[in-house]
Amino acid sequence: GSEKYPVKDSFNELQRGSLQTFLNAMTYNDRTVYPIASRNAADFSNLMSVYLDAVFRPRVVTPEGSWIMRQEGWRVDQNEDSGEFEFNGVVLSEMKGAYSDPEDLMYRYSQTMLFPDSPYRHDSGGEPSKIPTLKREEFVRFYETFYHPTNAQVFLYGPLENIREGLNQADKYFQHYDARPDVREASRVPWQKMAFKEPVRSRMPYPGASDEAGSYQVMISWLVNDEIIDEKIGIAWTVLDHLLMGTPTSVLNKALLESKLGEDIIGYGYDDTLMQSVFQVGMKGVQQENDLAAVEAIILRTLNDVVENGFDPNDVYASLNTVEFELRDQSGRYPRGITVFLNSLSAWNYDQDPRVPLQFEAALEDLKVEIETSGSGIFTSIVKSALLENNHRAVLELFPNADFAKQEKDDELNRLEALKADPAFQSLIEESNQLAKVHDTDDTPEVLATIPRLQLKDLDRTGDEFPITVENDVRGSGATVLYHEVLTSSGIAYVDFGIDTSRIDVEDVYLLPLLCRMIKEIGRDEPDGDINLARQIGLHTGGIHVEHLMTRVRPEAIRHKERQVLEGTHLSTKLFLRGKCTADKALELFNLFEIMLLEGNLDSQEKATAILKEIVATRQDALVTRGHHAALNRIKARYDPHGFLVEELDGLTGLKKLVATLEEAQDDWNSVLVRLQLMKNAILEGHRNGIVLNLTGDKSVLAAIDKALFRFLDEQLPKRIITDPFPNFAQEEHPWVAPALETMPVTSPVIDEGIVVSTRVSYVGGGGFCTK
Repeated sequence: GSEKYPVKDSFNELQRGSLQTFLNAMTYNDRTVYPIASRNAADFSNLMSVYLDAVFRPRVVTPEGSWIMRQEGWRVDQNEDSGEFEFNGVVLSEMKGAYSDPEDLMYRYSQTMLFPDSPYRHDSGGEPSKIPTLKREEFVRFYETFYHPTNAQVFLYGPLENIREGLNQADKYFQHYDARPDVREASRVPWQKMAFKEPVRSRMPYPGASDEAGSYQVMISWLVNDEIIDEKIGIAWTVLDHLLMGTPTSVLNKALLESKLGEDIIGYGYDDTLMQSVFQVGMKGVQQENDLAAVEAIILRTLNDVVENGFDPNDVYASLNTVEFELRDQSGRYPRGITVFLNSLSAWNYDQDPRVPLQFEAALEDLKVEIETSGSGIFTSIVKSALLENNHRAVLELFPNADFAKQEKDDELNRLEALKADPAFQSLIEESNQLAKVHDTDDTPEVLATIPRLQLKDLDRTGDEFPITVENDVRGSGATVLYHEVLTSSGIAYVDFGIDTSRIDVEDVYLLPLLCRMIKEIGRDEPDGDINLARQIGLHTGGIHVEHLMTRVRPEAIRHKERQVLEGTHLSTKLFLRGKCTADKALELFNLFEIMLLEGNLDSQEKATAILKEIVATRQDALVTRGHHAALNRIKARYDPHGFLVEELDGLTGLKKLVATLEEAQDDWNSVLVRLQLMKNAILEGHRNGIVLNLTGDKSVLAAIDKALFRFLDEQLPKRIITDPFPNFAQEEHPWVAPALETMPVTSPVIDEGIVVSTRVSYVGGGGFCTK
């Protein structure tokens, strides 16, 4: 809480009475960002008031708020069962979880190696072993030094009258401060000079079975600049990154995956999030320790081949189009204003012009001219100078150590024993006891009432309405088409094509993630079909994604009973191809949909095995970093068919089956191929009336893509085979439900269970029916 809003959990309380579209806080290595967004002016004012007070008048730095640091940072608790003392705390637990993930460790250790003379060498989240050394007075001093308006950037996005009001709100806090140029200077990040005479190397352990094959990792990291990068070169780096690592068929990805030395690619590629940019690539799941050098050799050999032979011109233009599309596209994971703010901070945070990252037109045009003149020369030049001839790089190998977790636990116990001898130990225990009392005491109604909430008078009773048109059986195709008209889409059409999957055998549901990836990546049955597909997607679209979507359907009998609990037996299941393109490229987008769905050849053992390895590795890592997600999936699988099927698709049950399928694909590929082909046939030969097309764009875009849409519906849909009416799943149970109900008591009994993983923290979940 804060001075004005002294509520223990102010942000959750704020959300309960808010129409916010974004509410968060994000910590980078050199800044913390507090973004908020709302489409309601009164709500935005409330959000801004609470955030400003939380940032500039927090209780945590006041004497009465000492318990907050013990809650959020670290404390010493006494275990009720054993009587032993132990370290606890929200951030401490989060960082222990982060340090349990080998891939996460790889990035953290590499950062330290690349920036030996910079603050970037430190982990902004805190090393778990160092967090309990943080003293309260150090924490308060840090806050008082750096949390000052002179060291802040305020960004507002929206109607001018709201911007003025927001600035006035901020001024009510800032007017109590004097300008402090020394604070800004103290926070300035010095440049790390690229001074390595030769690459640095390190081997680091992580918790794991020492004799377990496929548990090694290696990554090469380069620091690529020690001065401001020219705007054209910055865009060129982004295009180069896509050429090297942007798709499964990009040269670095392809070379590493085809080597079969590891399970998956790691490394962010080119990352310009901070003042200085890095390039990182490597592999995880490497089978043997002596394969690590081979992975490094493949990376360097592939980069040498790029310098000698350049890139295929079609690949260059495909990557250039992809990057340009991303620069122009207004959709994304964040509200538009927050995206603009975060982009501008890549310069503004370092006292550079915040407009530069947003004004890309001139630099992009210069890059296009250079590509027309010299082909891929600008990219091969960057590879040669910034990577191959650049010794400021770090090679990090991670290896499993069965004793590592025990060593860390012993070290923590030793730190606790040393702390017990400290005269301040008793006060730590008292603060922890105080925290327990705070937890047991609810905020008073008067305190809760300080949080601002929207009132009925603040709501716009009309709201923004975007025209939605639904047309059934368009042009006699059986397909349903939904048109979503927005005010402006910058000439871009967003297309979702969904096709029913209910005829797939429920035993094969867990294979849907593999089938989606195969459909997306294999291309036509021709030499380099996968490369040609990726190239065409890059040349003509802003990207195509394939995913399976399963949603609950409200039964018609209770359709108007909003508070009725759904039993998870009425479902809609569809495979979606989602793409976006400029309106003039709609024909090419629909052609690519046809290629992916109808012309792809699933008979690629190499591709399927590589995808399975990647999926398995990603999900195994998620057990360590997102154990709560796995626990909740397991719990929900016990109570209704929807939860059971989600566990098959995305949970531990599905993971175990995928591990077995990976072995089967390597030893008996034909048996896996037959199942995949049966699944694809069940989709393509299904009900035409189960097909849905969702089109989003402004009025001119929707009109411009009609011709391509009609051709797709008339000539490119799967052949009509089944003529029976499509089931109404609001009335009928989904075909997967009956076998799921039969299997649930056997595979997902309602019992307590534990899952053992190598992690420094435990994840605990509990659940059951609230209505029974």
